[in-house]
Amino acid sequence: MTYKEFLRVEFDKLGIDHEKGLEKLIYLIKQDHPDELELISRLTAIKQTGGF
Repeated sequence: MTYKEFLRVEFDKLGIDHEKGLEKLIYLIKQDHPDELELISRLTAIKQTGGF
């Protein structure tokens, strides 16, 4: 399972809108772990290309 599939499955389980969930996740990571630039970049790329 890829991290994209994991996020999709978990968001679906929780009833979280994918686009809004990605926005919130990116925001929280930026706040709590601003040094995680690679992760932030990957999640931002997912969001910009239409999600998962």
